[in-house]
Amino acid sequence: MDFRETTVIDLVKQVNAKEMSARDLTEAALDNIQRLDGDINSFCAVNSEQALKDADEVDASVARGIRFPKGSGKLGERVQTA
Repeated sequence: MDFRETTVIDLVKQVNAKEMSARDLTEAALDNIQRLDGDINSFCAVNSEQALKDADEVDASVARGIRFPKGSGKLGERVQTA
């Protein structure tokens, strides 16, 4: 998935409408990190396991009628250099 082609707001709407799961989005983001970050080197740590767990919790909440992004997690830590 190319996240440059859509906005976060549109992705949230898709999750809330159950057109796409938070897990699918998270897996796509993790795939992009794995595929691209070797060249970019923008993440010092990626917590895939926790990110997928958080995504599953979002999906469970959406299934119960609670709108995303309540309590959403993060994928990793980014390093900013001057």
